[in-house]
Amino acid sequence: MERIGTSSIIYRIGLFQGDSDEAAAEGRFVHVYVDNTRGAGDRPVVPIPEVIRAAVSPLLRPVG
Repeated sequence: MERIGTSSIIYRIGLFQGDSDEAAAEGRFVHVYVDNTRGAGDRPVVPIPEVIRAAVSPLLRPVG
């Protein structure tokens, strides 16, 4: 994981082939937390729930 913000988390991923320690491909994706209890088109961004923040915080790794 690259970063934990107020309402989003940036995950870094790598795809490895065989026993190689070098990634064949790398990427990242952003997970933004929204209020999904409202109707379509009205999903405001909300803070990351504390239970989620606690679960993913140990995954945070320095970049580089």
